Amino acid sequence: MGGVSASGKLGAEVLLNTGVDLALPFGQGWQHEEFHRAVLTRFNISSHNTINDWFSDETNANTGDVYAVNRVLDENLVALKAASNPDFVRLAAAGIEGEIRGGELLQQQNFFYNTGSLNSLSILFRMLNPVSYLALCANKAKVHDEVIKIMANEGSNQSLRDFTGADFTAWAYDLYNPNVPYAARGLNPNGNGYDRYIYDNKLSDEQYGWIKKQSNLALLNLVSPLNFFINSIPLKHYANGETLAGNFAFRYYATSFGNQLGLNLMAKKGKYNFFLNPALNQNLHHSFPSLEAMLIDYPVTPKVLVTTRLMAWSQPKNQEFQTSEGQAGGLVSATVNYRAGVFFPYTTLTYKTKGWVAGNVFLDNKFDVKLGVGVRF
Repeated sequence: MGGVSASGKLGAEVLLNTGVDLALPFGQGWQHEEFHRAVLTRFNISSHNTINDWFSDETNANTGDVYAVNRVLDENLVALKAASNPDFVRLAAAGIEGEIRGGELLQQQNFFYNTGSLNSLSILFRMLNPVSYLALCANKAKVHDEVIKIMANEGSNQSLRDFTGADFTAWAYDLYNPNVPYAARGLNPNGNGYDRYIYDNKLSDEQYGWIKKQSNLALLNLVSPLNFFINSIPLKHYANGETLAGNFAFRYYATSFGNQLGLNLMAKKGKYNFFLNPALNQNLHHSFPSLEAMLIDYPVTPKVLVTTRLMAWSQPKNQEFQTSEGQAGGLVSATVNYRAGVFFPYTTLTYKTKGWVAGNVFLDNKFDVKLGVGVRF
Protein backbone atom coordinates (compact mmCIF):
# COMPACT_ATOMS: atom_id res chain seq x y z
CA MET A 1 0.00 0.00 0.00
CA GLY A 2 1.09 3.47 -0.56
CA GLY A 3 4.03 5.63 0.16
CA VAL A 4 2.33 7.38 2.88
CA SER A 5 -0.72 5.41 2.64
CA ALA A 6 -2.98 2.70 1.70
CA SER A 7 -3.56 1.41 -1.73
CA GLY A 8 -4.95 3.25 -4.65
CA LYS A 9 -7.57 5.89 -3.97
CA LEU A 10 -7.55 4.96 -0.30
CA GLY A 11 -3.87 5.86 -0.25
CA ALA A 12 -4.51 9.17 -1.96
CA GLU A 13 -7.07 10.00 0.73
CA VAL A 14 -4.51 9.48 3.46
CA LEU A 15 -1.94 11.56 1.62
CA LEU A 16 -4.38 14.44 1.44
CA ASN A 17 -4.93 14.15 5.17
CA THR A 18 -1.20 14.40 5.91
CA GLY A 19 -0.69 17.17 3.39
CA VAL A 20 2.15 15.65 1.37
CA ASP A 21 2.48 13.41 -1.69
CA LEU A 22 5.56 11.21 -1.59
CA ALA A 23 4.69 8.92 -4.51
CA LEU A 24 8.28 8.74 -5.75
CA PRO A 25 10.69 5.82 -5.98
CA PHE A 26 12.70 5.55 -2.74
CA GLY A 27 10.30 7.92 -0.98
CA GLN A 28 8.11 7.24 2.01
CA GLY A 29 5.25 5.78 -0.04
CA TRP A 30 7.62 3.56 -2.00
CA GLN A 31 9.08 2.27 1.27
CA HIS A 32 5.56 1.54 2.54
CA GLU A 33 4.86 -0.68 -0.48
CA GLU A 34 8.26 -2.37 -0.30
CA PHE A 35 7.62 -3.44 3.30
CA HIS A 36 4.46 -5.19 2.09
CA ARG A 37 6.43 -6.76 -0.73
CA ALA A 38 9.14 -7.94 1.67
CA VAL A 39 6.62 -10.24 3.36
CA LEU A 40 5.41 -11.52 -0.01
CA THR A 41 9.00 -12.09 -1.15
CA ARG A 42 9.69 -13.95 2.09
CA PHE A 43 7.20 -16.53 0.80
CA ASN A 44 8.46 -16.40 -2.80
CA ILE A 45 5.38 -14.52 -4.03
CA SER A 46 5.87 -12.24 -7.03
CA SER A 47 4.42 -8.70 -6.85
CA HIS A 48 4.80 -5.19 -8.24
CA ASN A 49 5.11 -1.77 -6.58
CA THR A 50 3.14 0.65 -8.77
CA ILE A 51 5.21 3.60 -7.54
CA ASN A 52 8.01 2.15 -9.68
CA ASP A 53 5.89 3.16 -12.70
CA TRP A 54 6.53 6.82 -11.87
CA PHE A 55 8.98 7.10 -14.76
CA SER A 56 6.49 5.70 -17.26
CA ASP A 57 2.89 6.20 -18.29
CA GLU A 58 1.84 2.86 -16.83
CA THR A 59 0.85 3.96 -13.34
CA ASN A 60 -2.14 1.65 -13.28
CA ALA A 61 -3.46 3.39 -16.38
CA ASN A 62 -6.77 1.59 -16.13
CA THR A 63 -7.40 2.56 -12.50
CA GLY A 64 -5.55 5.81 -11.90
CA ASP A 65 -4.17 4.33 -8.68
CA VAL A 66 -0.64 5.28 -7.65
CA TYR A 67 -0.29 3.39 -4.38
CA ALA A 68 -0.68 -0.34 -4.76
CA VAL A 69 1.06 -3.70 -4.66
CA ASN A 70 -0.45 -5.61 -7.55
CA ARG A 71 0.33 -8.45 -9.98
CA VAL A 72 -0.27 -10.89 -7.11
CA LEU A 73 -2.12 -14.14 -7.87
CA ASP A 74 -5.09 -15.20 -5.76
CA GLU A 75 -3.63 -18.69 -5.45
CA ASN A 76 -0.57 -17.28 -3.68
CA LEU A 77 -2.70 -15.33 -1.19
CA VAL A 78 -4.73 -18.50 -0.52
CA ALA A 79 -1.53 -20.44 0.16
CA LEU A 80 0.02 -17.79 2.41
CA LYS A 81 -3.10 -17.48 4.56
CA ALA A 82 -3.20 -21.27 4.96
CA ALA A 83 0.52 -21.55 5.70
CA SER A 84 0.82 -18.81 8.34
CA ASN A 85 -1.99 -16.54 9.51
CA PRO A 86 0.44 -14.43 11.63
CA ASP A 87 2.52 -13.68 8.52
CA PHE A 88 -0.67 -12.94 6.59
CA VAL A 89 -1.72 -10.48 9.30
CA ARG A 90 1.76 -8.96 9.32
CA LEU A 91 1.57 -8.58 5.53
CA ALA A 92 -1.34 -6.14 5.84
CA ALA A 93 0.29 -4.07 8.60
CA ALA A 94 3.83 -4.10 7.20
CA GLY A 95 3.55 -0.89 5.16
CA ILE A 96 2.76 1.29 8.14
CA GLU A 97 5.30 -0.67 10.20
CA GLY A 98 7.93 0.40 7.68
CA GLU A 99 6.93 4.05 7.90
CA ILE A 100 7.05 4.08 11.70
CA ARG A 101 10.32 2.17 11.81
CA GLY A 102 11.84 4.62 9.36
CA GLY A 103 10.72 7.52 11.55
CA GLU A 104 12.10 5.82 14.64
CA LEU A 105 15.53 5.40 13.03
CA LEU A 106 15.49 9.02 11.85
CA GLN A 107 14.79 10.11 15.42
CA GLN A 108 17.77 8.09 16.64
CA GLN A 109 20.01 9.61 13.97
CA ASN A 110 18.90 13.14 14.85
CA PHE A 111 19.67 12.57 18.50
CA PHE A 112 22.85 10.48 18.44
CA TYR A 113 24.49 11.97 15.33
CA ASN A 114 23.34 15.58 15.69
CA THR A 115 21.85 15.58 12.19
CA GLY A 116 19.82 18.47 10.83
CA SER A 117 16.38 19.25 12.13
CA LEU A 118 14.89 19.14 8.63
CA ASN A 119 14.48 15.39 9.21
CA SER A 120 11.81 16.29 11.75
CA LEU A 121 9.36 17.18 8.98
CA SER A 122 9.73 13.73 7.42
CA ILE A 123 9.41 12.12 10.85
CA LEU A 124 6.20 14.01 11.58
CA PHE A 125 4.58 12.85 8.33
CA ARG A 126 5.61 9.27 9.08
CA MET A 127 3.98 9.47 12.50
CA LEU A 128 0.82 11.19 11.25
CA ASN A 129 0.03 8.66 8.55
CA PRO A 130 -0.77 5.67 10.83
CA VAL A 131 -3.33 7.83 12.66
CA SER A 132 -4.98 8.94 9.41
CA TYR A 133 -4.91 5.54 7.76
CA LEU A 134 -6.28 3.65 10.76
CA ALA A 135 -9.05 6.26 11.17
CA LEU A 136 -9.93 5.91 7.48
CA CYS A 137 -10.13 2.11 7.77
CA ALA A 138 -12.35 2.45 10.85
CA ASN A 139 -14.89 4.42 8.77
CA LYS A 140 -17.17 1.70 7.38
CA ALA A 141 -19.01 3.98 4.95
CA LYS A 142 -15.83 5.58 3.60
CA VAL A 143 -14.14 2.22 3.05
CA HIS A 144 -17.26 0.98 1.21
CA ASP A 145 -17.37 3.96 -1.15
CA GLU A 146 -13.70 3.82 -2.04
CA VAL A 147 -13.52 0.03 -2.43
CA ILE A 148 -16.55 -0.02 -4.76
CA LYS A 149 -14.91 2.66 -6.95
CA ILE A 150 -11.63 0.76 -7.07
CA MET A 151 -13.26 -2.56 -7.95
CA ALA A 152 -15.29 -0.91 -10.70
CA ASN A 153 -12.09 0.48 -12.25
CA GLU A 154 -10.21 -2.80 -11.92
CA GLY A 155 -12.98 -4.87 -13.46
CA SER A 156 -12.07 -8.50 -14.05
CA ASN A 157 -8.33 -7.86 -14.47
CA GLN A 158 -6.82 -9.73 -11.50
CA SER A 159 -3.30 -8.43 -12.18
CA LEU A 160 -4.46 -4.83 -11.57
CA ARG A 161 -5.92 -5.61 -8.16
CA ASP A 162 -4.12 -4.49 -5.05
CA PHE A 163 -3.18 -7.44 -2.89
CA THR A 164 -5.47 -6.38 -0.02
CA GLY A 165 -7.19 -3.00 -0.45
CA ALA A 166 -7.54 -1.11 2.83
CA ASP A 167 -4.64 -2.38 4.93
CA PHE A 168 -6.22 -2.26 8.34
CA THR A 169 -9.64 -3.72 7.58
CA ALA A 170 -7.72 -6.73 6.20
CA TRP A 171 -5.42 -6.70 9.24
CA ALA A 172 -8.35 -6.76 11.66
CA TYR A 173 -10.25 -9.39 9.67
CA ASP A 174 -7.42 -11.91 9.81
CA LEU A 175 -6.59 -11.12 13.44
CA TYR A 176 -10.17 -11.95 14.40
CA ASN A 177 -10.51 -14.87 11.94
CA PRO A 178 -7.24 -16.82 12.04
CA ASN A 179 -8.77 -20.13 10.96
CA VAL A 180 -11.14 -18.85 8.27
CA PRO A 181 -9.78 -19.83 4.83
CA TYR A 182 -9.08 -17.15 2.25
CA ALA A 183 -11.87 -18.48 0.02
CA ALA A 184 -14.42 -17.36 2.64
CA ARG A 185 -13.99 -13.83 1.32
CA GLY A 186 -16.24 -14.89 -1.55
CA LEU A 187 -15.94 -14.24 -5.27
CA ASN A 188 -15.14 -10.87 -6.81
CA PRO A 189 -18.34 -9.31 -8.20
CA ASN A 190 -16.53 -8.71 -11.50
CA GLY A 191 -15.34 -12.29 -11.77
CA ASN A 192 -11.86 -13.77 -12.14
CA GLY A 193 -10.94 -14.56 -8.55
CA TYR A 194 -11.80 -13.83 -4.97
CA ASP A 195 -13.21 -10.66 -3.42
CA ARG A 196 -9.93 -9.61 -1.81
CA TYR A 197 -11.05 -6.44 -0.09
CA ILE A 198 -12.52 -6.36 3.42
CA TYR A 199 -15.40 -3.89 3.60
CA ASP A 200 -19.03 -3.52 4.70
CA ASN A 201 -20.22 -6.37 6.95
CA LYS A 202 -17.13 -8.51 6.55
CA LEU A 203 -16.18 -6.75 9.79
CA SER A 204 -18.54 -6.27 12.72
CA ASP A 205 -19.18 -2.86 14.26
CA GLU A 206 -17.10 -4.03 17.24
CA GLN A 207 -14.18 -4.77 14.93
CA TYR A 208 -14.44 -1.39 13.21
CA GLY A 209 -14.43 0.09 16.71
CA TRP A 210 -11.26 -1.84 17.56
CA ILE A 211 -9.53 -0.31 14.51
CA LYS A 212 -10.63 3.13 15.70
CA LYS A 213 -9.09 2.39 19.09
CA GLN A 214 -5.81 1.61 17.31
CA SER A 215 -6.00 4.95 15.51
CA ASN A 216 -6.26 6.66 18.89
CA LEU A 217 -3.32 4.66 20.23
CA ALA A 218 -1.26 5.62 17.17
CA LEU A 219 -1.42 9.22 18.38
CA LEU A 220 1.29 8.17 20.83
CA ASN A 221 3.79 8.33 17.96
CA LEU A 222 3.31 12.09 17.89
CA VAL A 223 4.44 12.49 21.50
CA SER A 224 8.13 13.33 21.18
CA PRO A 225 10.22 16.52 21.08
CA LEU A 226 12.05 14.90 18.16
CA ASN A 227 8.96 15.34 15.99
CA PHE A 228 9.14 19.10 16.53
CA PHE A 229 12.77 20.05 15.86
CA ILE A 230 14.02 19.45 19.44
CA ASN A 231 16.74 16.88 18.82
CA SER A 232 18.54 16.95 22.16
CA ILE A 233 17.68 18.05 25.69
CA PRO A 234 20.66 18.92 27.97
CA LEU A 235 20.27 17.25 31.36
CA LYS A 236 23.59 17.92 33.11
CA HIS A 237 26.86 19.73 32.40
CA TYR A 238 30.17 18.38 33.74
CA ALA A 239 33.39 20.14 34.69
CA ASN A 240 35.31 18.35 31.91
CA GLY A 241 33.06 20.00 29.32
CA GLU A 242 30.91 16.95 28.63
CA THR A 243 27.13 17.13 28.69
CA LEU A 244 24.58 14.46 29.55
CA ALA A 245 21.71 14.84 27.07
CA GLY A 246 18.51 12.93 26.60
CA ASN A 247 15.30 12.65 24.64
CA PHE A 248 12.26 10.40 24.36
CA ALA A 249 9.54 9.21 21.99
CA PHE A 250 6.42 7.19 22.63
CA ARG A 251 5.86 4.41 20.14
CA TYR A 252 2.92 2.51 18.62
CA TYR A 253 3.19 -0.35 16.13
CA ALA A 254 0.51 -2.52 14.57
CA THR A 255 1.81 -6.09 14.80
CA SER A 256 1.07 -9.68 13.79
CA PHE A 257 -0.69 -10.27 17.15
CA GLY A 258 -2.23 -6.83 17.83
CA ASN A 259 0.04 -3.94 18.77
CA GLN A 260 3.16 -2.87 20.60
CA LEU A 261 3.27 0.22 22.80
CA GLY A 262 6.72 1.45 23.77
CA LEU A 263 8.74 4.33 25.18
CA ASN A 264 12.02 5.09 23.40
CA LEU A 265 14.52 6.57 25.88
CA MET A 266 17.78 8.03 24.55
CA ALA A 267 20.82 9.34 26.41
CA LYS A 268 24.36 10.33 25.44
CA LYS A 269 27.46 11.47 27.28
CA GLY A 270 30.90 11.59 25.74
CA LYS A 271 31.53 8.35 23.86
CA TYR A 272 28.48 6.60 25.35
CA ASN A 273 25.20 6.47 23.43
CA PHE A 274 22.35 4.57 25.09
CA PHE A 275 18.92 3.52 23.83
CA LEU A 276 16.28 1.81 25.99
CA ASN A 277 12.79 0.75 24.95
CA PRO A 278 10.45 -0.77 27.56
CA ALA A 279 7.29 -1.90 25.80
CA LEU A 280 4.04 -3.84 26.05
CA ASN A 281 3.02 -6.40 23.43
CA GLN A 282 -0.79 -6.44 23.37
CA ASN A 283 -3.36 -8.69 21.77
CA LEU A 284 -7.12 -8.40 22.18
CA HIS A 285 -7.30 -8.73 25.97
CA HIS A 286 -3.77 -9.28 27.32
CA SER A 287 -0.42 -7.48 27.64
CA PHE A 288 3.06 -9.00 27.64
CA PRO A 289 6.30 -7.15 28.61
CA SER A 290 9.30 -6.42 26.41
CA LEU A 291 12.63 -4.64 26.83
CA GLU A 292 15.20 -3.50 24.29
CA ALA A 293 18.63 -2.01 25.12
CA MET A 294 21.37 -0.69 22.83
CA LEU A 295 24.87 0.74 23.18
CA ILE A 296 25.37 2.66 19.94
CA ASP A 297 28.65 3.37 18.12
CA TYR A 298 31.00 2.70 21.01
CA PRO A 299 34.52 3.62 19.73
CA VAL A 300 36.67 0.53 20.26
CA THR A 301 39.33 2.41 18.29
CA PRO A 302 39.12 5.83 16.61
CA LYS A 303 38.04 4.08 13.40
CA VAL A 304 36.06 1.06 14.68
CA LEU A 305 32.62 1.68 16.16
CA VAL A 306 30.56 -1.13 17.69
CA THR A 307 26.81 -1.20 18.32
CA THR A 308 25.26 -3.91 20.49
CA ARG A 309 21.54 -4.62 20.74
CA LEU A 310 19.73 -6.90 23.19
CA MET A 311 16.01 -7.64 23.35
CA ALA A 312 13.98 -9.85 25.68
CA TRP A 313 10.22 -10.26 25.41
CA SER A 314 7.08 -12.14 26.08
CA GLN A 315 4.66 -12.13 23.16
CA PRO A 316 1.33 -13.90 22.65
CA LYS A 317 1.95 -17.61 22.10
CA ASN A 318 2.14 -18.42 18.39
CA GLN A 319 1.42 -14.73 17.65
CA GLU A 320 -2.26 -15.33 18.43
CA PHE A 321 -4.69 -12.45 18.88
CA GLN A 322 -6.95 -14.00 21.53
CA THR A 323 -4.66 -16.18 23.64
CA SER A 324 -3.79 -15.46 27.26
CA GLU A 325 -0.54 -17.48 27.06
CA GLY A 326 2.80 -15.77 26.60
CA GLN A 327 5.89 -17.00 24.77
CA ALA A 328 9.38 -15.83 25.75
CA GLY A 329 11.92 -14.77 23.18
CA GLY A 330 14.76 -12.45 22.41
CA LEU A 331 17.28 -10.99 20.02
CA VAL A 332 21.01 -10.33 20.15
CA SER A 333 22.82 -8.27 17.56
CA ALA A 334 26.22 -6.67 16.97
CA THR A 335 27.20 -4.15 14.30
CA VAL A 336 30.79 -3.18 13.50
CA ASN A 337 31.28 0.09 11.60
CA TYR A 338 34.62 1.14 10.12
CA ARG A 339 35.14 4.89 9.80
CA ALA A 340 36.61 5.83 6.41
CA GLY A 341 35.97 9.55 6.12
CA VAL A 342 32.24 10.03 5.52
CA PHE A 343 31.88 6.35 4.55
CA PHE A 344 31.14 3.64 7.12
CA PRO A 345 31.34 0.06 5.81
CA TYR A 346 29.56 -2.18 8.31
CA THR A 347 28.74 -5.77 9.19
CA THR A 348 25.75 -6.76 11.34
CA LEU A 349 25.21 -10.18 12.91
CA THR A 350 21.76 -10.88 14.38
CA TYR A 351 20.07 -13.85 15.98
CA LYS A 352 16.43 -13.76 17.02
CA THR A 353 14.05 -16.38 18.36
CA LYS A 354 10.44 -16.71 17.24
CA GLY A 355 8.58 -13.43 17.58
CA TRP A 356 7.77 -10.06 16.03
CA VAL A 357 10.47 -7.36 15.83
CA ALA A 358 9.83 -4.05 14.06
CA GLY A 359 11.60 -3.99 10.71
CA ASN A 360 12.57 -7.68 10.78
CA VAL A 361 10.51 -9.59 8.22
CA PHE A 362 10.92 -12.98 9.93
CA LEU A 363 8.50 -14.19 12.60
CA ASP A 364 10.39 -17.47 13.10
CA ASN A 365 13.85 -17.89 14.61
CA LYS A 366 16.56 -16.63 12.31
CA PHE A 367 20.28 -15.86 12.14
CA ASP A 368 21.25 -13.27 9.56
CA VAL A 369 24.27 -11.33 8.37
CA LYS A 370 24.11 -7.88 6.77
CA LEU A 371 26.88 -6.10 4.88
CA GLY A 372 26.64 -2.51 3.72
CA VAL A 373 28.08 0.99 3.55
CA GLY A 374 26.68 3.99 5.38
CA VAL A 375 27.38 7.63 4.61
CA ARG A 376 27.43 10.33 7.30
CA PHE A 377 27.73 14.03 6.56
